[in-house]
Amino acid sequence: MTVSPFESEAVDNSDAFETTGQMIWNGVRDVLRDKIAESEFNRWIEDLRLVADHEGEMIVAARDPLAFDRVTSQYLRVIEKLWAAADPAERTFKLICWRNAPADLRDLVDDPWAIEETPAPAEPQPPATSSGAGPAMTFDTLVTGPSNEIAVTLAKRIAAGLPAGTATTLIYGPPGTGKTHLMQALRHETARRDTGRRIVYLTAEEFMSAYLDGVKARDTSDLKKRLRAASILLIDDLHRIAGKPGTEAELYQNIREVTSNGGQVVLVGDSAPGEANGFGQRMRSEIKGATAVEVGPP
Repeated sequence: MTVSPFESEAVDNSDAFETTGQMIWNGVRDVLRDKIAESEFNRWIEDLRLVADHEGEMIVAARDPLAFDRVTSQYLRVIEKLWAAADPAERTFKLICWRNAPADLRDLVDDPWAIEETPAPAEPQPPATSSGAGPAMTFDTLVTGPSNEIAVTLAKRIAAGLPAGTATTLIYGPPGTGKTHLMQALRHETARRDTGRRIVYLTAEEFMSAYLDGVKARDTSDLKKRLRAASILLIDDLHRIAGKPGTEAELYQNIREVTSNGGQVVLVGDSAPGEANGFGQRMRSEIKGATAVEVGPP
């Protein structure tokens, strides 16, 4: 993203009364809202929170490492310029990841998102679409560490209905790294929250079998209806579809239909986006354009 469209902007702080940090932050956000795509603003800027004015620094927090990394790489320079132009007190702007915030700051400031979140139902609800492992594969039973922390964070955001980057997500890594457990945990948590979202989970083998059954019957409408009604579509073992053009084309069309309707698609496979061999051009473009997160060995 180029920064030139922002550099001439200034936040209006000409009111006679003292300008507060929150007012300045609101003004900065308003400028960003006008200058970047609405989808990008909603995914990355809307969820930031001004948390403290501490020792000459105005501290704004991103909820998790994924959001922190994206804002830092794409928008931080612009935000710093807007803040510097707007703050008469010349305080330094500092972006932090709330999860990694210093203990003394967390002691002083309550979780800035806690009061906005609606508590989830106490009892889990059964998944809307049943397939694969049972409810024992949850976030509580998933071992989390440096090798999968970002992927777990992303999956939890999707389950909570929070912005998660692009509409298509790719989680990739070698076999035995807990990718299927992560998908089942996402599925279970989405159902537990009981928000009315429909989640559909299929392995590549299940998708291929359903597609071939439809081809034999000369009617794939049942598969289309099942997938395209999904709010969240999870496809496991994506690499197994490579080299099967008809199956791949059907999957691609369903992915585009789900995302066009505002849904989220999560693909799980063994290969990084640049190593997704055996797929056609359209599917390769879909994979390369996805929010990609690697899961490594523990």
